[in-house]
Amino acid sequence: MACEVEVRHSFSAPASLVWRGLTSADALRRWFWPEQSYGTSAETDLRVGGRYLIAGPRAGIAVSGRYTLIEPCQRLGFTWQWDGEADASEVVIELTDTEMGTDIVVTHAGLPDEAAAENHSKGWSDCLARLPMWLASADA
Repeated sequence: MACEVEVRHSFSAPASLVWRGLTSADALRRWFWPEQSYGTSAETDLRVGGRYLIAGPRAGIAVSGRYTLIEPCQRLGFTWQWDGEADASEVVIELTDTEMGTDIVVTHAGLPDEAAAENHSKGWSDCLARLPMWLASADA
């Protein structure tokens, strides 16, 4: 039975900047995984059907997929497939403007079991905890 996780996070930055952090290859490289210890690289082709790749060669990991939904500054959807694994899952990130900045909800569906769901929930939480540092250093 496929599992789903939902991770919520709030950022004190406008949705346009959070969107850039989620979709720019340079931004993803700088915050998604610890750049220095993972040697993180990223590629994005931001269009429905376009591919993305985030790799951490020093950690021996990579994830890639295709964009399935692009509503700038509102919703971003993409497939999620770990390097070396046959099955892909689906991610949708929703952004909401607030008085304090931007709230996001990450929904990751189609995970194979509870262990994978727990790992992805922790992974998303860890990744999103690094985004504010990039947001603070980015040009608005």
